[in-house]
Amino acid sequence: MTSGVLVVVPTLGCTGRLALMLGSLARQSLAPDEVVLAVHGDLERVRRAAGTVLAGLRVRVVECGPGASRARNTGVRQARPGWQYVVFADDDIAYGEDFLAETVRCFGDGVGDALTAVIVPEDGGPLRSAVPQENVSLTSRNIWKGSLEAGSAYTARAWEAGGGFDERLGIGSSGPWQSGESTDLLLRLISLGFRAAQCPGRTGTEDTSEAGVVGSWERARRARRYARGTGYVCRTRLSRRARLGLLCRSVLRAAVDTAGLRGAGRGREARQVLVGRVEGLIGRTLWPLRRSGPSA
Repeated sequence: MTSGVLVVVPTLGCTGRLALMLGSLARQSLAPDEVVLAVHGDLERVRRAAGTVLAGLRVRVVECGPGASRARNTGVRQARPGWQYVVFADDDIAYGEDFLAETVRCFGDGVGDALTAVIVPEDGGPLRSAVPQENVSLTSRNIWKGSLEAGSAYTARAWEAGGGFDERLGIGSSGPWQSGESTDLLLRLISLGFRAAQCPGRTGTEDTSEAGVVGSWERARRARRYARGTGYVCRTRLSRRARLGLLCRSVLRAAVDTAGLRGAGRGREARQVLVGRVEGLIGRTLWPLRRSGPSA
């Protein structure tokens, strides 16, 4: 009996955690029918890692152009036909042994046509999204809290209807909108009548120990690039009221953090998040971020 599960992994092949992630796929209580590694980086390194760790699974390594969204779409196109569910695994996150089994169970129970996962830092650091106690249906009002790409899953019917990820969005894309591809796809599916849900039983862990190593200037630059994607998706998929709400929250955060009310050193990043979201909301980039000394 087959599981009906296709796993697609976009990767540059350069993360030190790639073997750990592949190992977590090899240990799944429900084995995937196929794992497609969509490489926009070191192809031979990925082949060697996959051959060592995933020896018992059907694996396909394909080369694709730059960008995580393009890699995901390419991986699905290059997969064997006949799969029922597709899971997108990030190459730096390890998944629990029942991750795929829980995915199939949730789809079978009608929890949703698209599922998102809970990603927990190994070191106990801050979470990237809220952790619900039970399955939570995603809507345009709460989607920003539960639409991470890592571990997201779709039924074949939903994937076909949604048309895949917008390749203008996401990390490594050619445009300025370096995030928001999962949110964009989920909002499109919701508008078409599909159900989306965040499922706490679908859990992965990530290593965030190096997240604070980069300097404040680099963190601010990166935050602005990601914030552009958020603003752009809000501009193209949500109401005028939602766009105004995003802007107001961003202004408030910038004011609070510049004043140091949540601790020192947050001001520069918060201001760049505000600028990035404005750029997304108006659909064009503004002045570049210039290097300077420490800033509150």
